[in-house]
Amino acid sequence: MLTGWVTTGDGTSSVNEASSYEKDHTFYCDETGARVEGAWVKDVEPGTDDDDADADEYWYYLKKATGKPATGKQSNINGQIYLFNGEGQMQHGWVAATDTNGVKFVQLNKEDEEQAMSTAGANAVYYCGDEDDGHAKKNKWVKTWLPDNTNEEEDDKEWFWFDKEGKLFRANKEITSAESASNAWKYKLDEGTLVRDADSAVKKIAKKKVNSKDYWFTSDGVMLSKFYLIDDAMYYFGGSDDGSMKTGSQSIKDNTGDTYKFYFYTKDQSTDKYRTPIKNKALKKGAGVTGNQSNKLYYYGLLLTADDYKYQVATVKGHEFIINSNGSIQHSYDTTYKEDGDVLITVPAKSDATAYEEANQYKYGFPVNTVDSVVADVVLDNFFKVPYTNYVND
Repeated sequence: MLTGWVTTGDGTSSVNEASSYEKDHTFYCDETGARVEGAWVKDVEPGTDDDDADADEYWYYLKKATGKPATGKQSNINGQIYLFNGEGQMQHGWVAATDTNGVKFVQLNKEDEEQAMSTAGANAVYYCGDEDDGHAKKNKWVKTWLPDNTNEEEDDKEWFWFDKEGKLFRANKEITSAESASNAWKYKLDEGTLVRDADSAVKKIAKKKVNSKDYWFTSDGVMLSKFYLIDDAMYYFGGSDDGSMKTGSQSIKDNTGDTYKFYFYTKDQSTDKYRTPIKNKALKKGAGVTGNQSNKLYYYGLLLTADDYKYQVATVKGHEFIINSNGSIQHSYDTTYKEDGDVLITVPAKSDATAYEEANQYKYGFPVNTVDSVVADVVLDNFFKVPYTNYVND
């Protein structure tokens, strides 16, 4: 009587101990000699010498009725999804399909053989837990390391989203242009200034709605968090364990603990004051406002304020705005703005030549060189640094 791995010549005769895996001819018998069906077995691969103490063990699932080792994607083993290679070995950790049909699979983070997520190309990628877990995570968030991360420091963990079929959501060529962007830079709020993180360029990102909230992901499936400059607009995605795209008024702390006010569009700004379509991608939902929002002045989402004087001028997108220390926009003609009796800014009488902008974004913005200021203008570099033109190329 044979136990363990066995091979049959034609399915009915010449039964022998398995010398290797043979498709449709390799089976497993338990200690009683009965062929295993509809159950899991953990053992070395077929044909391994009995005295090989260093041989690796793998999980195998022997299919019901046939007893054949399961291969490829099995979508309902006790209600879970499992992935196997061509020899029936259950894959764990990061697993990628090696063909577009999703029949063959390979483990990306196999010890000493780590592969980057990009090696999967456009094929599906899954996360299947550790070697004693193995089922693909589905319809849930997972915080773990990228497959080619060999350091495994706790701070290097990232958040990933897997759909109901267990597939990782990634920004790739299949994502439409309306749902994606070509370039992004990560930013941090450093002492009240939005400063670009070094070496943080991302070439492709895409948006995904999860549980009614909007999230953005990289081509590796990493969820964006904190600040990102996308298509010349600043977005904010909460803390590292949040990631949902923020809209409306937000109070955000910088690295020193000081709080700053921001405003991000609550919906796409599809038309201008003449009801003409605006093609500027910066006017999308979640983009930080640049210009007038509820008579406050913002620059890449951050509230601008007069900081050296009671009133100062800030020139934004070719318009001069007079703001106070609260960021409120002043808009009176034929007047002067003073501090302690001293004139700071003089505004001429209203005329066709000096009429301010009426569109919402630039409402109360005077044409450049209209107002006469004897104090220094607000320095915009004190709020935002590194322009969009410094993006990486596609």
